[in-house]
Amino acid sequence: MIVVEEQIPGGGLGSQVALFLKERAMQSPFCHLSLPEEYPSICGDRAYLLDHSKLSKAHIKRKIKQFLHTVRERMNA
Repeated sequence: MIVVEEQIPGGGLGSQVALFLKERAMQSPFCHLSLPEEYPSICGDRAYLLDHSKLSKAHIKRKIKQFLHTVRERMNA
């Protein structure tokens, strides 16, 4: 399962999904992509800020590929 959200991780959808999986002892592969948990020290338009926070389309695509590669390796181990 992959969750991508444009907010800090705490209290968002990703943390709720992680809690749901944990409470039910579900061992599903999980990837949570979100903004860093820090106050931004830069200004810019949405595209610039997402790129800076590694949440641009290119960053997300790369992270998902890495996640899926890791999941496949674990399944084949």
